[in-house]
Amino acid sequence: MPEILENIVSAKFMSKNHVFVILKITVTFALVYYLINFIEYENIKAALINADYRLIFTAFVLMGFNIYLQYKKWQLICLSVLNISDNKRILKSLFIGFTGGIITPFKIGEFVGRSVPFNKVSIVGITLATAIDKIFPLIVVSFVGGFSTLIFIYSYYKVSLIIIIFPIVIVFLSIYYFLFRLFYNKSIWKEKVYLKLSQVKFIEKHLSKFKLIGKLSPNITRRIIFITILYYLTFTTQMAL
Repeated sequence: MPEILENIVSAKFMSKNHVFVILKITVTFALVYYLINFIEYENIKAALINADYRLIFTAFVLMGFNIYLQYKKWQLICLSVLNISDNKRILKSLFIGFTGGIITPFKIGEFVGRSVPFNKVSIVGITLATAIDKIFPLIVVSFVGGFSTLIFIYSYYKVSLIIIIFPIVIVFLSIYYFLFRLFYNKSIWKEKVYLKLSQVKFIEKHLSKFKLIGKLSPNITRRIIFITILYYLTFTTQMAL
């Protein structure tokens, strides 16, 4: 009986390894196909000939810093949520995710691509960790975008300051209250989030993996938000160049 169980476990492990090998091959072929069919090298060559090389150099430096910030954010999430501390695998995961995002609609492939180097972690767990990674930019963009929209409305349409200040205060208070409740009060995950998720049949089987979402500490959350803000400042500067 123990030998039978050992064979079953071994078969499952091999099956999972085969899945990751197939993913690697698929991502490689998809990237090659993308490079051959979608990149117009003549246009790039013509643009480089007429370009200001100082701006190109600055953009490349910012791109390196941009990637570093994304790596640090993903590193913090992997360490605190997935208990992964292998920096080489984390960096490899990030780049494979970039590739998967480029070759798939809505960057869906990034969620699967990031799981390739972590063959001992479930795809569901990596997908949830990637979703956490994507939530922070959405929060920052929503916050900055909402504030910028109100400023634009005031400047362009000459709306009263009272009408503008009140929505700004509401937005600020709502966002800070939401973040405070979500990241600083862990009981909210047990009492509300997990309770609701447990009522969904599909998620009920994977509920233990969904608990990864509540593992971020307040300190890690603050650091990730700070890195995300730096990332968007860098990205905006790149686009301006």
